[in-house]
Amino acid sequence: YNGELVLTYANEAGTAWAANLIFSLRSIGIDHSFVIVMAKSHCDALATSRHAISCGWSSWDMEGCKADDGPVSKWAFIERLWFVRHHYLARLIRLKVNVMALDGDMIVHGDPYDILHSAALARHQVIITSDGSFAASEVNNGFLYLNNCTPGGQVERVLREVVLREMDVCRGGDAVFGANGSFWKPLDAAGITGPPHFIAFTGARDQKYYQDVLASAFCKRRVVHRMPYASHKVLDGPRFDKVLAGDDFLTCTQFHEKPSRKALLEAAQAGGTQPDPPWHELDLPLSRAGPGAVVPDRDGA
Repeated sequence: YNGELVLTYANEAGTAWAANLIFSLRSIGIDHSFVIVMAKSHCDALATSRHAISCGWSSWDMEGCKADDGPVSKWAFIERLWFVRHHYLARLIRLKVNVMALDGDMIVHGDPYDILHSAALARHQVIITSDGSFAASEVNNGFLYLNNCTPGGQVERVLREVVLREMDVCRGGDAVFGANGSFWKPLDAAGITGPPHFIAFTGARDQKYYQDVLASAFCKRRVVHRMPYASHKVLDGPRFDKVLAGDDFLTCTQFHEKPSRKALLEAAQAGGTQPDPPWHELDLPLSRAGPGAVVPDRDGA
């Protein structure tokens, strides 16, 4: 609708959450929404119900990385659900669609476009929420708005990189990220990390990758900090940060022009205009040299 789409995702267990989100959007006049699900039968049930919820089902399994018989098959179904949105968000950028991507456990009480299309935000290409401080390592991708993004540009590359980092884990497997793997061996030998090392399910795994990829785009180099691929013990925190994230990690990952908490609180209490949002330009390095079997995406970006 007018170049805009609201996107969410769900499996069968999350149907009620996603439906509640769609109903809240409809209550304020927004019905250009779409739910990505992982099975045809699930989409058929949503689309043919009396609520006629628009949906599409996907068999995408990250080129086998998240197949039910893949490297970490036990949790493949839920991790496939997490990563599928980033895959399709990157493709929607190619279609020049503005997308508001929402987690299914959200509800909407007012028209978000009033804020998203305001002068303060309209000049930005990606708008994301924060879990705490204004830093790349604190973003929460439960809310994401893509606005007039350039096909093949920085925002698309960030989304593709999130998926590619997890694919590196599948391709590298235990030989790279397991016990005595090539990624951990030099860190263990230097006394920076220690075992056990094994690839395991991690909550909010895609969000942690998102935080690291944004940090890489902020700092203009490959950063690994929030999601170091597999289990480990940090034995020397300062050196761990220096080797994987860099000496200036705490400064280069900060947003520009951060409003103070006092200014935000006073503006909210007064009901007036909010301060201009913090921002940061994106400059994700072209080189993806790193652990695992790293390859460029299909478009060579």
